[in-house]
Amino acid sequence: MAKRGPDPLPAEDVRQVRVSVYLTDAEAAELDERRGSVGRGAWLRRAGLGQQPRGAVPPVNRQAWAELARLAGNLNQHQRAVNEGQAPPPGVDLAELRGAVDRLRNELLGVPGEGQD
Repeated sequence: MAKRGPDPLPAEDVRQVRVSVYLTDAEAAELDERRGSVGRGAWLRRAGLGQQPRGAVPPVNRQAWAELARLAGNLNQHQRAVNEGQAPPPGVDLAELRGAVDRLRNELLGVPGEGQD
């Protein structure tokens, strides 16, 4: 049986250093509102390292975000079927198409120009 899940990270990419911070209730509430469904640690890591932190999807973009999420999932399933020889290769590069979907989803978040994390 084939191994499932991602390959282990190289040792230099494994996060082992923990940083703790105390917040007031008001600060925590503001942080939670800005980060949306992104974990606190992931959001703070990106913000602290000068990367654009992702937050909640603006209400006007939520329906498009959800539809693109389903499309991205379908692309992943089709690519897996192609890789396993259960479906014929499509006439387009699925990785390129997935990249376009990811870029569009990031633009809906207000993070243009970034790829998938």
